[in-house]
Amino acid sequence: MPLALVKRAIELARDRDRLVRAMALLNAARVLAAMDIEAARQAFGKGVSAAEGLHLPAHETEFVLHEAVGLGAYADPLAAAALFRRLPPGDHVLLRHRAGTKLVQSLALSGDFENALGLLEDLHYEVGGAQAVVDWAAD
Repeated sequence: MPLALVKRAIELARDRDRLVRAMALLNAARVLAAMDIEAARQAFGKGVSAAEGLHLPAHETEFVLHEAVGLGAYADPLAAAALFRRLPPGDHVLLRHRAGTKLVQSLALSGDFENALGLLEDLHYEVGGAQAVVDWAAD
């Protein structure tokens, strides 16, 4: 039943404004990650495409894309990491830190320490989550 509801929400969002469609797909991807990882990856990819095509002021688009990284950390961490690396540093240090923390923690939880540490070690990216990586590595 929950899977049918999420898929119905995606279907209803198809005819909506691009921002609504993007956020519906991205949030659906987060929910689908618990039920159908392939459907989650597809929804995340479509949501990112919709978000990258938004015609909003740069700071608003940046907010949406950082939110996409945080949601994608659950649905498709590798694609979310690729998106995170494409984002310009910008003025939203807190948004970047929050999205980066979720991403690093998700990568560590899934056992992908190489990518988690890669984000932590790259000086171009302001990410948190170092403690999570250390904690999970110890286990």
